[in-house]
Amino acid sequence: MALGLSGDGTLTGVDPVASGFGKVLQVVQTFKDDPFSTTSTSMTDVTGMSVSITPSETTSKVLIVCTGGVSSSPAASPIVGLRVLRDSTPIGVGAAAGSRTQGFANIRVDNYYNMQNFTFLYLDSPNTTLSTTYKLQMKTSSGTSYLNRTGADDDAAGILRTSSTLLAIEVAA
Repeated sequence: MALGLSGDGTLTGVDPVASGFGKVLQVVQTFKDDPFSTTSTSMTDVTGMSVSITPSETTSKVLIVCTGGVSSSPAASPIVGLRVLRDSTPIGVGAAAGSRTQGFANIRVDNYYNMQNFTFLYLDSPNTTLSTTYKLQMKTSSGTSYLNRTGADDDAAGILRTSSTLLAIEVAA
């Protein structure tokens, strides 16, 4: 029987119970509730935003989900760059062009009382059964950029501190 999609989007032609196709095999998560800041104009590791997973099969896929909120210092209005690495390899990034850094988000926050939320979803194919580490990296174009807090970070009404999550979900292929 050939694989296909029915009119309602259901996968046809496969028995997920018999084949294991699409079955979640393991989930690893890290949760960061404290702020992070950087003045680096090169991608730098975000402290506490990495997970390690050991796929059970070389054919397994790993769904990466990364969420959070970023802001920047009031004077500079810098641009925040974000990317996720599998070990030392960027994943789910834009195509290489000149000397531009590859990433999944390029965010300007013009009001330092605001934060811009981001979500990164990527189905990775690590092709290994060795321990694999996924981590979030961040950079700024100038000044200081922040994760999990506003640029102002004061006790005014409506100013929040937030959290970030990085999940690695192994899925049978």
